[in-house]
Amino acid sequence: MAPNPTPTDGFPTPTSRSQAETKAVLLKHIPDADAPAPSLQKNAHMQFLVRNLAFSVLQVGLDPGNKQRCIDKIMTWQHPEGRFGGGPGQAAHLLPTYASVCALAIVGRPGPNGGWDQVDREKMYKFFLSLKQKDGSFLVAHHSEVDVRRHPARHAHPRALQGTASFIASCQTYEGGFASASHPSTSLSGSLLPPPAPRPPLGEAHGGYTFCALASWVLLRPYLASTSTSDAPLPTIDVKNLLRWLVNMQGIEIELGGFRGRTNKLVDGCYSWWCSGAFALLEALGVGGIQNADSDEVPIDDIDGRLLLLSSC
Repeated sequence: MAPNPTPTDGFPTPTSRSQAETKAVLLKHIPDADAPAPSLQKNAHMQFLVRNLAFSVLQVGLDPGNKQRCIDKIMTWQHPEGRFGGGPGQAAHLLPTYASVCALAIVGRPGPNGGWDQVDREKMYKFFLSLKQKDGSFLVAHHSEVDVRRHPARHAHPRALQGTASFIASCQTYEGGFASASHPSTSLSGSLLPPPAPRPPLGEAHGGYTFCALASWVLLRPYLASTSTSDAPLPTIDVKNLLRWLVNMQGIEIELGGFRGRTNKLVDGCYSWWCSGAFALLEALGVGGIQNADSDEVPIDDIDGRLLLLSSC
């Protein structure tokens, strides 16, 4: 028996037509009641990843020769000033810098030509500081935009994190998720106005922004605890509203339980990472998970979420 369709108002639009087309595709992938459950095609994934770059999550390993090829290639796009661009000779940017460091952590090693010792950490730190803005946010690159997904909270010194938690908190929208940035409240001279000057978020709540903002928030908690004073209240986020928004990003049965990235948008395989991954981060804040077994929250249907990924992605 087919799942119940989403109710409509009888006034079709391009968006509602796209929604109907997507559901028609997903319906073809709903397994029969007596069919075996879909499974992860691990061998196919291994072959794809080995051709590109292996990840330990599938217990796939690269041979030393291919590891060295990866290291040599990554190091060709290190900027003379220590950070990384998207390719040889390209401008430095926080995203390829983070991705390059993560890749080197996987395939690199200490010692000559191992990648780890060839990264200029001092220059990279100076690069981070050069992107820092007065409101605690970071530009993604010189002469570029602010984006909450690109915050180097994972590897920054406390000096680079001053004001960052307040900025991240200001990106939370009324829905509960996080937007890309917030509007800094500044005086005519350009200096930041002291709290409680308003800092409305810019844009709507989005799964990618939310995951990155929440990950940075979790990593910033030890820093906040060590810098708290009685003179200034610590910034906070609305965890309950965030949980509500994340739960509502999961599609219904006819959408195979997949996740959408924004309200009233189509489900998309990538948001099974961004949105469902945020629940693992919420465990660090006391919501859900084995270590929070006394919690009454049962946020998402993980069986349905896997069905979308394994059946139609």
